[in-house]
Amino acid sequence: MRSSQAGTERVMKLRLEYWEKVKHIDPKTLVFLDETGVLLGLTRTHASNEEGEPMQSNLFIELQKLQ
Repeated sequence: MRSSQAGTERVMKLRLEYWEKVKHIDPKTLVFLDETGVLLGLTRTHASNEEGEPMQSNLFIELQKLQ
């Protein structure tokens, strides 16, 4: 899924400008932070597979044990 503006001239120009700024940064010096967090209360309790049949999983039960 992409933004409807992803292919516009303005966005492509901004991407090129950004790349010019960061292309000399050594990737070994980068630090990545995961700030997404986890809320077990938002865990889905049910799911369906591609055929629409209920999924069989113990994930929810295992996550409840962690609480």
